[in-house]
Parts: sequence; C-alpha cells; structure tokens
Amino acid sequence: MEIKQAKYWDNLSHHYIKYVENSYLQSFITLAIHTNAPEARTILEVGCGSGQHSLHFALTLLSQSSVLVASDISDAMIEGAINRC
Repeated sequence: MEIKQAKYWDNLSHHYIKYVENSYLQSFITLAIHTNAPEARTILEVGCGSGQHSLHFALTLLSQSSVLVASDISDAMIEGAINRC
C-alpha cells in the first residue's frame, strides 16, 4: 500500500506544485500560529509535499534556533522541496 501511495504522489507532484499548493497556504499558517508552533524548538512536518509551506514556515514563523524537519512519502515531492530551498 505504501508503495502505491508513493507512486501516486510521485505522478501527481507536477500538477500539485502547479495547481494545488497555493490554495491552502493561509490555512496552514493560521493553524501553525494557533498551535504555538512559532515558540517550538523542533517541529516535524509529515506530508510536506513540495515544501512551499515548509519554506514559508521556516522563514517567517520560526526562530533561528528552531529546527523544522519536513518529510513526505513521495520522492518527487521531496525533490521539489529540496529544489525550493
């Protein structure tokens, strides 16, 4: 099952990056603020996708001493996140 999910997201990654990722950025930011994430020292983001939210989060909401660990089941999504940074 995990391999099927990874392949699904690998195949979808280009469309996701182009059409989907901007649609819920504000919701992500609002959630992060309301969970006291800006005060956290370490945050694990599961399902980071192409990294747009990870990058925005790291640059605008976290202190310089904080660590953000971003992960995803899809190699293509992780590759997109690495390229974004």
